[in-house]
Amino acid sequence: MHHLLTGGELFGKFMNDDGEDPGDCPFPNLFFSVMDLPAEFFLETVVSVFQRFDFPRGCLAWQGERIEPAAIRRTALFTVEGQHDDISGPGQTHVAHDLCINVPKLRRENYVQSGVGHFGLFHGAIWRSTILPRVRRFIREQDREAAPGVSLPPGQSNPTSIKA
Repeated sequence: MHHLLTGGELFGKFMNDDGEDPGDCPFPNLFFSVMDLPAEFFLETVVSVFQRFDFPRGCLAWQGERIEPAAIRRTALFTVEGQHDDISGPGQTHVAHDLCINVPKLRRENYVQSGVGHFGLFHGAIWRSTILPRVRRFIREQDREAAPGVSLPPGQSNPTSIKA
């Protein structure tokens, strides 16, 4: 609610939806889609990720088993942030690169998009013109240059199937 009342980026998205098809896939529907998640799951995720910082502290668990970021070796890592993100502030996703020390440097990329906040990253003109092409390029590069000893899944990835 804070974002709507202060007239920031979220207010702008509600007032001027710059999505590719605001009639068929309007921003408010995307924004409120978290309501499809069970409240317990959503709230526990917020607490674990944004309040307790379980991942960087080495306390994040899945089905009772502690997640070891250093054990990740075969997965490429692409992080993206908005320069003006006031929800998950700049620098937060880059921590994943520090924690996943065994992901080869050639299989990593961190991108900070200037001029956008949290809501502009994955919806609208900036997503379509700048971020989505980077994501597609990164996926293609990883498919072509898989790290030594890494076999790609059957059918490989299809970056063109990512929706704008």
